[in-house]
Amino acid sequence: MPTWGSKSEPAIQRFWDKYIILLGKQGIKPAQCRWYVRRIEQYISNYSNQKLVTHTPEQVSSYLHMLGRQRPLEDWQFVQAVRALQVLFCKLLVADWADDFDWDHWIDAAQSLEPGHVTLARESGRSVSDMLAESRDGSLIKNVGEMHPQWLERLVTDIRRRDYSIQTEKIYLQWVCRFLAYHKDIHDFTGDHIVAYLEQLVIKRNVSASTQSQALNALVFFYKNVLDLTVDDIGTFFRAKKPKRLPTVLSRQEVRGLLDTMKGTHSLMVSIMYGSGLRLMECVRLRVMDIDFAYEQIHIHNAKGKKDRIVPLPTSLNERLAEHLEKRKQIHDQDIAGGFGEVYLPNALHRKYRYAATD
Repeated sequence: MPTWGSKSEPAIQRFWDKYIILLGKQGIKPAQCRWYVRRIEQYISNYSNQKLVTHTPEQVSSYLHMLGRQRPLEDWQFVQAVRALQVLFCKLLVADWADDFDWDHWIDAAQSLEPGHVTLARESGRSVSDMLAESRDGSLIKNVGEMHPQWLERLVTDIRRRDYSIQTEKIYLQWVCRFLAYHKDIHDFTGDHIVAYLEQLVIKRNVSASTQSQALNALVFFYKNVLDLTVDDIGTFFRAKKPKRLPTVLSRQEVRGLLDTMKGTHSLMVSIMYGSGLRLMECVRLRVMDIDFAYEQIHIHNAKGKKDRIVPLPTSLNERLAEHLEKRKQIHDQDIAGGFGEVYLPNALHRKYRYAATD
């Protein structure tokens, strides 16, 4: 049991009793409570000479930043520490800044990218069979991959040679595997095989028009670039009907209500997407150099279709963005001082520009 300055043993015990009761109200199981208590004890020992009620959000951020750099710490342990602190300051101490603190940001920061994540998939050395094993169709697609490895390897090679996105690669690979699984004994590929497969997608699986078109594009690519077959005219086939619907557009009041429910980094991201018309991944991949405050615009690089464009930066976001960038700079400086602070560089740029990842 920690001794906090002049606090008596009974006072400390009452503190923990209240904290454990609040953990239970948050759905934390009794067996896990002791680990939450341990996370708080570690936090308190880091600021042993200061009362908890005087702690600031900057101190919590600094502690979590330091904690996240501990290599033996697993992702779930870091999330546990964040949630333990959230209960402490939001429920027990009821700090005036706690509800506005960006707890979700720190929880999201604990999630490491898996080798199969689209950001790392092409540089992780994963084989085609590894990619197929993650498909929603499971063993069916995996078996096809084992039967026709040469075709699938060539398919992936041709997709990457044309610099298609990793999402396109995964989708085309899965559609070709489903096609080969449907036509199990194909010896001479013809356009009729594509027609038969596309029609069964609509008749038996009731897929949408966009899904059928996606499958068609994947199979045409497979025929032309892997099998070296011409499919200029594959004949007519039953197409899924594309429904005509009026778009659903939120009113200004609904948009404001949606934005008001968000806090911290997520709120800023959604505001940028709404105000500037950014796609999700365009917003996620924004860099400091992409924000031009002088001309009030954002440079979007390497977007969908490998295209660049410029979008307006709403003036209402200038102050929030500048504040966010200043906080990121402080964290980056701390990372550099601690021997970290590197960012991911695509297309093997880390080998070409040795120090660019920390610049």
